[in-house]
Amino acid sequence: MAEIRFPSGAIAHLDDTDYVEASKYTWTVLKCRSTTYARAYISGQRVFLHRFIMELHGHNIEGLRIDHEDRNGLNNHYSNLRLATRSQNRANSKRQTNNTANYIGIDWHKPTKKWRVRLMHQGVRHYIGEYDSAIHAALAYDQAAIALCGEFASLNFPDLSWTLYLQNNKGEG
Repeated sequence: MAEIRFPSGAIAHLDDTDYVEASKYTWTVLKCRSTTYARAYISGQRVFLHRFIMELHGHNIEGLRIDHEDRNGLNNHYSNLRLATRSQNRANSKRQTNNTANYIGIDWHKPTKKWRVRLMHQGVRHYIGEYDSAIHAALAYDQAAIALCGEFASLNFPDLSWTLYLQNNKGEG
């Protein structure tokens, strides 16, 4: 496992084989919203390390995003990167920092005094329902996210939600 260390203390991780090519350039860190990425200027063009690595592995990335499966923009191991559409990439995003529920996809709906579940997928907002309990709402969100986003779903309870989804959908597909 190779590392690129930055003066800020941040560390980008990548595979040894990819490090051989990446070490030819000077990488810096860039904070984009809530995620930190490594980038370099190559032939006058800004290049992100995750895109650089996918191109090294022969992927045609034109028009696609590169998704960090674990949501860590500095974990650039090839096994952690995958091609994604914009919608898939957004589905695998972190809980918003202004979310007071501490769960992804739910918020308190004052008029009904219930936890409301909504999910955005491919530019369409899906209303899932309202629940008395934040935990039940979070589980409902997870089930809808799995159904709509599959492996790209960002979940509140990953192990439990996938188990429940598989149990409830036996024989389908």
